[in-house]
Amino acid sequence: MTRLLLSSLLALLLLTSCATYQARQPDVLQRLQSWEEENEYGRIFSVYEKMDPKHPQYAEVTKRLPQIKRDARKYEQAVSNRALEVVKSGDWDTALGLYDDGLDHYPNSVYLQNERNKFLKERGVYLDYLERKYQEQQARWLTIALEQQSTIAAINPDDEEMAKRLKSLQ
Repeated sequence: MTRLLLSSLLALLLLTSCATYQARQPDVLQRLQSWEEENEYGRIFSVYEKMDPKHPQYAEVTKRLPQIKRDARKYEQAVSNRALEVVKSGDWDTALGLYDDGLDHYPNSVYLQNERNKFLKERGVYLDYLERKYQEQQARWLTIALEQQSTIAAINPDDEEMAKRLKSLQ
């Protein structure tokens, strides 16, 4: 959680300072197209917010913005769908990495943030289930081990080591 927070904060700081510079460049449209190919939606929207309406390419960027937003939504869905597929195969760590990478490319995505939080909650529920299952298995094992150790200790009551083992199981 801390890693994501720090990386998101750093990315946001870099985006805002970089965005102001990028928004003043004469080739903003080409840069935006390149960033869209790389799914850098956070960068795209940050630069657009910093663009001066008098910029020569502002009108063209504004015209392309609805399509970029649609593409960003598709990207969010793709990241989320891929993460869900990976979870189904049992690779929870990779799924979390996919959400983190998605948020690195699009830090302001409320959808990805919500999906990541939902994922973490579901992972917590699953971990609780596994922990209960582990505890149940431990209890079953302990019951069997206690019976066997009681039998061993009863057969040889003079063996102090076996008496200690029995006491530790009780």
